[in-house]
Amino acid sequence: MQNFGTGAVTPPWVVNLDHALLKSNIDHERAIAVIGQEIFSFPSRIKSIIASGEFKIEKRPMDASALAYNQDVLDALKREYRNGRKLFLCSALPYSVVKAVCDYHGIFSGFFVLDAASQNERDGVRRSIAQEFGSIIDDFELISLPADIGALTAAGHGSGQSGALVWTNVLSIISAIRVRQWSKNVLVFVPVMVSPVSTTDNWYQSILAFLAFSLVASISYVCNDLLDLQADRAHPTKRLRPFASGALPVATALFLVPILLVAACVAAFPLALTFQMTLVLYFMLTCLYSIYLKRMLMIDVVVLGCLYAIRVAAGGEATGIRPSEWLIAFSVFFFLALALIKRQAELATMLKLRRTKAGNRSYRTEDFPVIAALASSAAFNAVTIYAVFVWFEVQNELYSTPEALWFAIPMLVYWLGRMVLLAHRGSMLEDPIVFGATDAKSLICGAVVFGIVQWAH
Repeated sequence: MQNFGTGAVTPPWVVNLDHALLKSNIDHERAIAVIGQEIFSFPSRIKSIIASGEFKIEKRPMDASALAYNQDVLDALKREYRNGRKLFLCSALPYSVVKAVCDYHGIFSGFFVLDAASQNERDGVRRSIAQEFGSIIDDFELISLPADIGALTAAGHGSGQSGALVWTNVLSIISAIRVRQWSKNVLVFVPVMVSPVSTTDNWYQSILAFLAFSLVASISYVCNDLLDLQADRAHPTKRLRPFASGALPVATALFLVPILLVAACVAAFPLALTFQMTLVLYFMLTCLYSIYLKRMLMIDVVVLGCLYAIRVAAGGEATGIRPSEWLIAFSVFFFLALALIKRQAELATMLKLRRTKAGNRSYRTEDFPVIAALASSAAFNAVTIYAVFVWFEVQNELYSTPEALWFAIPMLVYWLGRMVLLAHRGSMLEDPIVFGATDAKSLICGAVVFGIVQWAH
């Protein structure tokens, strides 16, 4: 450990790693990781690990590059370092963690570990400095919080900053619950859209079903992001998610999840019991997927396809309009194709980054052509089933103009083929349905197909 250098013109800065440099709480993140790893153990096992603090013990070297840093603080520290100021880290985190961060950034002259009670107190830091260096050094500045940087650099904080912070947190929460992903849940409207006997009440029931599914899906997204923190931070786009980037502390989930759960129950309460049971099944399956199934080769895409199909079935349970066997068969292959396209897009991203494997998936980049072939096969099997369905409807004349349904086939072929090609090129960075909800050509295709179905009615 190096000495401060009492002859320095400017006093050194002692930076609190836990609350100033890091945007996230490592202990909270480790506790969540333990829960995810031990979820199938007895609850008493999880409780004993958390109570004993065993989750704090480093079982493998800390990857300092995968932590969520306060970029404004880090930039200010780098400027001061270039100007010749000595910087030191203090922290209540384990020695190995603090050392890893110190070595990674290369701007700190040294570090020392504090007890949790004194890490933000100047006297406590002074005592630690005395123990480390053998003398009491009074001439230093303690950076306990990000705001301390502004005070020391005369950057100041405007009166409107608190309001901006609140607005930023609101936007982060909206991003965390992935309101954009709610577009997937329009699938609950499929039964009422294709039925020739739907009523206004059916549309109202579908809207409630959409809200209930969206809120429950948001719970699963929050839980999934908490369990995937490390993998997301290594991903080019997922690293920007609120929990991975540190924009939201992981403790936010403690009040966010219950609020979403209550709101989902309120939306589902007026609907049929069978819908509520389907919603519970969906939630359990998404949790199982997030914790375990998404890491299993091919099982993950089958489950993902089933989660799409469950939305369609749930829409039928909410309205009392049961999907036909043809619609279920079409949905299975159609949504399996979308699940495979999603994996194809992820592998294309991995190829661009020259990585061999995603951190939380069982697929390797060498599987890319196989996944692409499976996606194409599933997509055009769905089109084949739809063509047989149209032929069946023409024979039975359940629609007033069933021949009109033939015109949807070219649109399906075009849209599915385009999705496969865009995923192959690496141009699709998110879920195909979410991509389609913001893609002009996809929206036109959807509007045309909807118009064709209404014409057939």
